Amino acid sequence: MRNTLIFGLVSAVLAAFAAFAPPSMAQPEVDEFAVPGCLDMVNNEYKACLTRARNMAASGMEQRDAARLAEAWRIVCVFKDRESCTEAARLYAQGGPGLEPDPRIAANFHARACEFGAKESCGAALDWFSRQGANNRDIRRLAYLYADQCAQGDTGACETGAFIVSDGFGNRFSGISDLALSRKMAETGCASGRSPNSCLLAEMLYGDTSLEGANAAQALRYARVNCDGGEDASCLRMGASAQRNENWGEAAAFYAKSCNLGSSIGCKHAAEAEAMRAYLAQQKAVKAGFLRALETGDYAAATHAAIYEYKSKDYLAEAIRFIAGKGRMGSLPTEHLYITASWFSGGDVREVADREMRKRGTGLEGSFGSGTNNPGQAAARWQSAYGRSASSYSGSSSGGSFTPSPVPSASEIASQTRKKYHHVNCVMSRIPNNPNC
Repeated sequence: MRNTLIFGLVSAVLAAFAAFAPPSMAQPEVDEFAVPGCLDMVNNEYKACLTRARNMAASGMEQRDAARLAEAWRIVCVFKDRESCTEAARLYAQGGPGLEPDPRIAANFHARACEFGAKESCGAALDWFSRQGANNRDIRRLAYLYADQCAQGDTGACETGAFIVSDGFGNRFSGISDLALSRKMAETGCASGRSPNSCLLAEMLYGDTSLEGANAAQALRYARVNCDGGEDASCLRMGASAQRNENWGEAAAFYAKSCNLGSSIGCKHAAEAEAMRAYLAQQKAVKAGFLRALETGDYAAATHAAIYEYKSKDYLAEAIRFIAGKGRMGSLPTEHLYITASWFSGGDVREVADREMRKRGTGLEGSFGSGTNNPGQAAARWQSAYGRSASSYSGSSSGGSFTPSPVPSASEIASQTRKKYHHVNCVMSRIPNNPNC
């Protein structure tokens, strides 16, 4: 009886403790795809988690529980596995059972995959990040990923990266402009010899004077490369540079090439530069003949050529000074002295002519050089002495003149490069819905 009572008391106490004991813990759900080393509360190994994710994908998990599969790929993506990041991006982009599509999360997974070397993911991330309202921080991150790939020899990354960090030529990626980095990427791509668009970007980035760090010499360096590659606007830039330096032969050649490549403005300037080149060549030939007459001592022929052939006041002054320096003014015809007095109202040339006429006793000593020879008086005396009007000069330079159009303006060159900007914005960058297009 006593033992029975004790047993009953013990049972009651145990029952009381059991009433206050915490409920039993739920048994964890069995992971049928578990792989030792992944999610075992001790280790989380890359290879083990990759095997687990691949097994889940092979089982058709995407059609049953896309969210669970996306999480499995996310775990492996942490290990910098580009396949896993790409798969996670794909699932978040399209959605599935238990997983709502989320393009922003997908873009971030694509950015991770891009960082780990998946080129297709770089384009997919750029597609999203370039849309209206995108996060500039993400765009900046992507831009510098392109810079890294460019440094590793990916010329496509050089082109697109340079485009992004140059502020997209139209504030497409407003707030992340880095012109120094953009120029570096463009130059790297151009130097590879495999990226003509990079050369074009380099020229534009250095040649646009509205941009900080613009450099005319560098712009011309790349303009020459691009002109050789068949870019009409670059040939136009080279022609304008040659014209500024008054190298008319070179200017005509570059303008002509621009014209042949389809630039109507290049055609206009090519014709004028060639005319100027021909004019200067003619003047050089004329001057050579005139100088030969002076050098051989045929002074009367020299002044005759200056007066009657070239009708050049400059040539006549040069001849009179040269002949006077040689002490040979006496070799000139008197009529040449009259014309010199007619063409020059004062100065050293007029004084030399007056002095020689006084020596000859022409009857004009009291007028020439004495201040009484008013304008036209020498011409009147010529008329009286020779029965015809004195020759007149045609200008201060020899043999006529030619005035070319000004150097092509920035707006003219811009009109030629507009189609190239369009190519860079709309073709090279491959950005959908680009407003610059």
